[in-house]
Amino acid sequence: MKSVVMIILTSALVQGLKETCTHGDFCVTLDDGVITAESGLCVEIPCSFKTPQNFTPQHMLWFRCVRQGQDRCDYSSDPIYSTDSSSAIREGFEGRVSLLESDVSQRKCSIIISNLSPSDSGWYQVRVTSKDNGYTYWTKQEISVRGLRQKPILAVPPLKEGQLTALTCTAPGLCSGSEPTISWKWEGKGKSPHLVGGNITAQKRVSLGAVRRQYSSTLIFSASSEHHSSTITCTVVFKHSGSTEAKKTLAVQYLKSVTITGQTLVRQGETLSLHCAADSFPPVLVQWTKGKTSEALARSTGEAALMIPAVTKEHSGPYRCTAEQGSKQVMEEVHVKVKYVRTPIILGNTDVKKGRALNLTCASESYPESVITMKKEERREKTISFQATNTNTVSVLIPNVTTEDSGRYICEARYEMETLTTSVNVTVTWFAGILKGSRCERDSAALTCVCGSQGHPLPSISWLLLTNHSDSHIQTNVSGDEIWSSFSVKDGHSVKTAVCVVTHENGETKEELPVLNHESFLTKFLKLEFLITFLTRIVLSAVIFFLFHQYFSKKEFGRPEETAEMENMADDPQTDDDYEQVDIELEE
Repeated sequence: MKSVVMIILTSALVQGLKETCTHGDFCVTLDDGVITAESGLCVEIPCSFKTPQNFTPQHMLWFRCVRQGQDRCDYSSDPIYSTDSSSAIREGFEGRVSLLESDVSQRKCSIIISNLSPSDSGWYQVRVTSKDNGYTYWTKQEISVRGLRQKPILAVPPLKEGQLTALTCTAPGLCSGSEPTISWKWEGKGKSPHLVGGNITAQKRVSLGAVRRQYSSTLIFSASSEHHSSTITCTVVFKHSGSTEAKKTLAVQYLKSVTITGQTLVRQGETLSLHCAADSFPPVLVQWTKGKTSEALARSTGEAALMIPAVTKEHSGPYRCTAEQGSKQVMEEVHVKVKYVRTPIILGNTDVKKGRALNLTCASESYPESVITMKKEERREKTISFQATNTNTVSVLIPNVTTEDSGRYICEARYEMETLTTSVNVTVTWFAGILKGSRCERDSAALTCVCGSQGHPLPSISWLLLTNHSDSHIQTNVSGDEIWSSFSVKDGHSVKTAVCVVTHENGETKEELPVLNHESFLTKFLKLEFLITFLTRIVLSAVIFFLFHQYFSKKEFGRPEETAEMENMADDPQTDDDYEQVDIELEE
């Protein structure tokens, strides 16, 4: 910083001027009262005079009275100022007094006394001299010097972050005396005051007329947020006369950053509460957005609060707080995470064909991750046959499944202090086709067919070529995974073959069952009874014949004629016709 100092020497309190004449045409015009000045500055004594026409002034002198009430101050001491360079000047006033108008013929006697001190208070008197004579004006001017009260003029332009800024401090007074010393002091927030050096311009003096000077200093720096609300002090020190200072609090337009506070991890159903404040001056518009969208969720000046009640998983994600000032934008982002858990789900085909692979996956959506356990529960003993554990997802793969793999599969999601459960029932499907023992039999005119199968789920059985018989009857018997279907019809002469159709979700099979002509046990029984009857008749016939023969033989011995007849009959053999007749009777 380089400083430019201008000293303003106007500390005299000028009141109304009054002309006083003595001895005819000797008149002097001075201030009608006491002129007040401040220590370290300067005082101007306005003065003009008149003389008779025969009096031509050549020199002018000013005197300070040693004591109050003196009529002629010029008798007691040397002058404080004289236009005659050969005159001795009173001690302590050398170089301190200047004449505003150097041409005495203009009859102007105004002077400026610089580097005032309280000891300069008193009465001052002017004297003019001609070539042969001189005259001291009786009217005196009283000066009162008090302590320094005036402040420097501290000029602060609008300050903007990042821009070079010049602060100017102008010393009070327009004085031609000694040059004052100007220094800068900066006091930041929370920091001790310290002198500023290195970037102050050279102290500057501006002449405002022959005897008036203005001193100033310029402080150049790049404004930043650190300078905001800090105090800058300009101090002016006058030689032998004390000092004065001016202070100002800097207001820097800036946008530094945004700060987000609040809990970013919330449980589902709770309220999300975030707060964002911008470090800026003046306060800027602050707004909340989610992700890359530009839709404002909340906005306010200086700071903005984001409140979302009853949050869900969908409220998770990045949230941005943005503030803008002119072309500058600052942003901060936080990632909100909602703690939640959802009931696990089991994916995969729960109906599997025997011999193929069972592939089940259990997944649970949650944050943080759940511990997933997959297990199979046996129905009888309620025991776990296997268990698989992972986070958020777990899979079970069983190649070449059997019926033993059917059952209830349970998935558990352990989330913090909570356990969520779901389950599915796995069914292993299989199909055995048409069983051995399936057949058709014809007994006389009646036809009976049976067809069996096995499978899970249970297959269904239907018949082809047998459904058009009005006297047909179908009966189905089920035992476990086995099914049998029987078909019977009373008049089955026209049926040569029967087709059994077994239908299952794993496929369909057909088989042609040939019809076996086969006597039933009843038929066999009836034929045996006929044979026994036939043989019995033959035996009875033989017995009867034998008995008859015996009978007739006894009678022949008793009766000769009968005996002779019987013998004749024995000698006469029977014909074939006679035997046929007997056979017919026997069959009947």
